[in-house]
Amino acid sequence: MDCTPARTTAFPLLESLFLRDLRNLEEICRGPLTAESFCKLKTIEVERCDKLKKVFPLVIGRGLQQLQSVKVSSCQNMEVIFAAERGDESSNNNGTEVIEVTQLRTLELRSLAQLTSFCILKRYA
Repeated sequence: MDCTPARTTAFPLLESLFLRDLRNLEEICRGPLTAESFCKLKTIEVERCDKLKKVFPLVIGRGLQQLQSVKVSSCQNMEVIFAAERGDESSNNNGTEVIEVTQLRTLELRSLAQLTSFCILKRYA
């Protein structure tokens, strides 16, 4: 019997996402998502979301082919923009990860004291 939760496609038609002053927001989406989630997203702006540590899981990042603008600012605990998680089936065997955002025109990262990487693969033993 398979006990893994089914993957869900979240907001496949959403083009813009603005999150501001959500100081207790810890995750944008919780649970296993498909790569088609947010696939039409063109603009994302995150500002003053102090408990948020990442913007999206890596599996979502790979599906953001239409992404044109990313602006993240004043998020006290933001560590990474795209992060692979435990059980991320999109990770390949040699640990190298590629997110192609060929439409990206604007990238603004401001006042993110804890930011260590734009994209990172977390390794688990």
